[in-house]
Amino acid sequence: MFWHDQTKVGNYDAAIRIPEQLHQRLEARQRKTLALFATRHNHPPTPEERAHLPLFPSNQRNSDSRQPLS
Repeated sequence: MFWHDQTKVGNYDAAIRIPEQLHQRLEARQRKTLALFATRHNHPPTPEERAHLPLFPSNQRNSDSRQPLS
């Protein structure tokens, strides 16, 4: 299951069923994002920092790794 919030319509904590292969790819992407953060900041993200990390962070003007790709 993929849990997400649809904030524009007020639907919070919604879930959709996704294939296992997609789940594995998303987990791999999460690991890559966490590794990039650790490389950039010389430490793994704290739980507070991790809660605000986008899955696909932007490479431009993004020193704190919180700006997602648009």
